[in-house]
Amino acid sequence: TGYSLAPDLHQCHDINECNLNKRICNGGQCNNTLGSYVCMCTEGLRNSLDLSTCLDINECEEMPEICGSGTCENNIGSFSCRCEDGYSVKPAEGPACTDENECTMRTHNCDDNADCINNPVNKTGTRCVDIDECATSIQRCGEGFCVNDVGTYHCVCPDGYMLLPSGKECIDMRRELCYLNYTDGLCSLPMSNEQTRMVCCCSMGQSWGKPCQPCPPPGSRDYILLCGSKPGEFMNPMTNKTEEIDEYKTGTRCVDIDECATSIQTFGLYTLSPLWYLPKAET
Repeated sequence: TGYSLAPDLHQCHDINECNLNKRICNGGQCNNTLGSYVCMCTEGLRNSLDLSTCLDINECEEMPEICGSGTCENNIGSFSCRCEDGYSVKPAEGPACTDENECTMRTHNCDDNADCINNPVNKTGTRCVDIDECATSIQRCGEGFCVNDVGTYHCVCPDGYMLLPSGKECIDMRRELCYLNYTDGLCSLPMSNEQTRMVCCCSMGQSWGKPCQPCPPPGSRDYILLCGSKPGEFMNPMTNKTEEIDEYKTGTRCVDIDECATSIQTFGLYTLSPLWYLPKAET
């Protein structure tokens, strides 16, 4: 084996197995020797025990995680990774399938109204659907009319209401009589100046409007929404800051009534009662 008889039948010549069969080493390098040969195996192959051939290494079986999230396909002397959409093999990062950041690569197909956020796990959700804020809350604009827009909404305010710069809230600017007393459904002791509901109910008023309605009880949710948490103060919708109510401007400054001057024939001892103070209008 490994030699052939010369025509004169007196000599034996070496057989070069490497030349006779180019694939004798199954992908490895064949080196001829006298009477034989040996195979030098490259990466992905290993020698047989007698060095007569190279055996394929099945990387997919020996290293199940070699492709990461991809599918491993074995080849003679090598392997390849088949990647899902959104993943690719990057030579600098090894043979595994790794995530493609479509946001930085600008290969995403996100909706115009969406921000691209790369998600290695879930590649779906490319389209944005508008949320109808007006349908999700019927009180979105309070007394105003809510109009849905793409990605937002705006309010249309009725007469007497002011639209805030945000376009998303109507503030009651109507001026009506403010009453200092509300008992058994009846309003009494009207102030001389007409006030907005906010100024009236957040200062001394107990009821307001025409027809008059009771002010929300101090400390209640409606009161805090209207006035804030401190008596005598209100939340200015234009500045979004808490401000003190100016009683001089609202007409809630009280002055004493001189009973002696109004009735010089009156005798006896007089004491001061809160009901003897009347609101003095600003001059």
